[in-house]
Amino acid sequence: IRVIGGRRTVVQGEDVDLSCRLIETTKELKHITWQKGRVQFIGNLSENLGSIRITSVRLLDEGTFTCIFSVFPSGAYNTEIPLTVLVPPVVSVTVDVPPVIGENEGVLATCVAAGAKPQAEVKWISGTFGSLLRTVTNSTKHANGTTTILRHLLGVPTRAANQQQVQCVVNQSALTTERSYNYNIDIHCKCLLLPLSYTINRHCKYILLLLSYTIDRH
Repeated sequence: IRVIGGRRTVVQGEDVDLSCRLIETTKELKHITWQKGRVQFIGNLSENLGSIRITSVRLLDEGTFTCIFSVFPSGAYNTEIPLTVLVPPVVSVTVDVPPVIGENEGVLATCVAAGAKPQAEVKWISGTFGSLLRTVTNSTKHANGTTTILRHLLGVPTRAANQQQVQCVVNQSALTTERSYNYNIDIHCKCLLLPLSYTINRHCKYILLLLSYTIDRH
């Protein structure tokens, strides 16, 4: 008498069926028991089939499920079915501090792939402009087993870099296809202090006017 089953993998939020079957016996099957989790039984006792369904799978559902067949008069037979839950990343492209022309090398853009399991693969595509850039990656492992990846695109802020289009590409097991995100690099000018003179009560005074603007406006 044997019990057969198999490993399953599912993306968080989807439904999954776990199946086990009792084979090589004609003895009477009394009942089927599953250990672990919130499950719905969809098997068939007369066919020695012990299947269950988990709806809207959560990360907490991951683990090993045990299927137990109670056979008269032989006793209990079981198999373990591991369930792996994949979590797709939440992707965004941002820049914390806008780069300013004339400054030294800094972060021009950051591609974030947050809360993924397993961790996502993140890369930048920058075409011919890429020879002037480099990338740095930071990762954070969270207590629930997910990982956040930050892929920074570094370069010297110049007029030539302004409005150059780059592309963040993300790949991960829970995604059906590779995802691409376009981003236009935005370089700012330094703030200027310009004097503005005027006369009040025959006294000449100055107002410092702070102008902040981006290159593409001039």
